[in-house]
Amino acid sequence: MSSKTAYYICLIFCNIFTVAWHEAHGLHWKTWIISTTILNLSAEFGEISPLFLSKIFTRRTSVAWSILFTSFISTGILNSLYSNAPDIPYSLNERIFLIIQFAVQGALVGVIMRMLLLNLFAQMIRSGDTFVAKILIFLAWVVFFIMFPLGKQHINFSPAYILGCGSGFFIHYYVRSKERKRTLLNKFKKIILEKSSSQSLTSDETESINLYVKRKWPKLAKQLSNGSITELQSIIFLCMLRIQRQYNKSLNLIKDKIQEGNSNNLQILFIHAAINEGEKYYKFEDDRERKAVFNYLDEAYSRNNDCLLSNVFLALKTASKYEQIGEEDKNKSLSLIWKAIELSERGEEENLESLLSGMTIPVTYTYLLSSYAYILFKNGQFRLARELLYQCLFQDPSSSATYLYLAELYNSFYQLKDAEKTIKFEKWKKTVKLCLSIAMTLEKPQNVTQEKSFIFSRAEFLLKRIKGTKPQVS
Repeated sequence: MSSKTAYYICLIFCNIFTVAWHEAHGLHWKTWIISTTILNLSAEFGEISPLFLSKIFTRRTSVAWSILFTSFISTGILNSLYSNAPDIPYSLNERIFLIIQFAVQGALVGVIMRMLLLNLFAQMIRSGDTFVAKILIFLAWVVFFIMFPLGKQHINFSPAYILGCGSGFFIHYYVRSKERKRTLLNKFKKIILEKSSSQSLTSDETESINLYVKRKWPKLAKQLSNGSITELQSIIFLCMLRIQRQYNKSLNLIKDKIQEGNSNNLQILFIHAAINEGEKYYKFEDDRERKAVFNYLDEAYSRNNDCLLSNVFLALKTASKYEQIGEEDKNKSLSLIWKAIELSERGEEENLESLLSGMTIPVTYTYLLSSYAYILFKNGQFRLARELLYQCLFQDPSSSATYLYLAELYNSFYQLKDAEKTIKFEKWKKTVKLCLSIAMTLEKPQNVTQEKSFIFSRAEFLLKRIKGTKPQVS
């Protein structure tokens, strides 16, 4: 029996169970329609448009709050429906205990539901078999129905169960998001604050760093616009412009400062010029844009070849010169990224300006790992690169660069395979579209002042190109 046949047998069984469950409890036919619709929609979850799926996946905060809000609304509706239900002779303590019991039951179901949905997304992003993931979601729905308090003695406690489900779903989101923030960006902020506290800074510089780390852009912009600013504050201003995606404005200011030639942070200025110029460099075959980026990176690297930022950015741009890079560029990109990882391992980040600039990406260890994976992929080591990218997504599911690298890897890897190409073509193509759509959704400009980033433009470019791909029969 094929997995597809077993999948549909399980779906039929779940639908039959839903009908029997409603008949056994004498529920209204409208309730049956709602529950079976939800069940069958979950069955076709993987067939939804990749762009729509990417919005569900990336807007986890909105989805979690929506689920919680819906549970509150449903609780109110159920309260009004069962307000005339016969009163069950429970003591006050027994009522409190039952409310807590059904709320906890609902919370467990809510946590399990979100975990299984994330597992389904993970399988889709990995281009894996979603059969088992969907079966588990079906079983979770069955558990949801079984644990629902519909007995005559417990019907009044169903609002607590529904509220518990929504709360459990939200709690799982909240805990996971706090874990990611605590282990990634907050760690970066802590290093910057510790570094700044060990240096002799003016009160204005200290305030600028605090505002920058807390991302209070209006207050920071107001402070930096009042009177003259120090060199450190000018670097902070360039970092703020980059995070706000005002690349051209930042680039014009950098060029002016470089021409003046009296800055003590010329290397950092060249790095900023390279990464801002690089945001426009998404068609790898464009020699003009490529030369502009490499000129800045070479200048930065020549001034200090032990700078982590210079090494990692030069490694990435060298690896992404063309669709197929030469042997010399392969060796150069590998040696550069190894050196960047070594510098990170030593913990010898050179200066405060470099740390502040690194936060605009941010250049965390996960970023270094995904960069290393991308360079391995460009060197033809597909499987190792793929596993490293999976690890990066586990550590930071919001890394837009990782989704772009994974999409490029899938696109190159599956096109090189001859066997089973026609059979698996639609599957990997859908996975590539999903990864590119997630990258675009994460990098989408939030307002008219923001310019398109490299990741957004590159993903958009590849998505248009992949739509025209045809399966090749060997």
